[in-house]
Amino acid sequence: MIMQVVLMSFDLYVWHEPTPITLDRALVVLESLNNGDDTVVQADPRNLTLMSELLVGFPDPDDPDDDEVDDLVWSVSPDANEHRLILSVGWSRADNFSRAVFALAQKHGLTCFDPQRDEVHNPSTR
Repeated sequence: MIMQVVLMSFDLYVWHEPTPITLDRALVVLESLNNGDDTVVQADPRNLTLMSELLVGFPDPDDPDDDEVDDLVWSVSPDANEHRLILSVGWSRADNFSRAVFALAQKHGLTCFDPQRDEVHNPSTR
């Protein structure tokens, strides 16, 4: 019997790391966050700042204006706090959405992990 895994949404995870991280560290963080353990990362208010900026281009699924209903990209409401962001959108919107999130994470000095591609986007160390 062949088992096929179907991904329902495109997911990105954002959090602060004091230094660039490896894929192995990102996978440890991902597992902890998915198990409800936010203590694996430090709280950082930039997570919520990024979320606010992201909602400008990608309207809040819980409170859309009438003219925004057709523009909703979220497959589930964003899960955001000062420790991390867990962001899920439909696959058809993944490219534009991921570019926006990667750019905002870079701007705010946050790490972004794309588990679909096993890609860690560390912020620049300028």
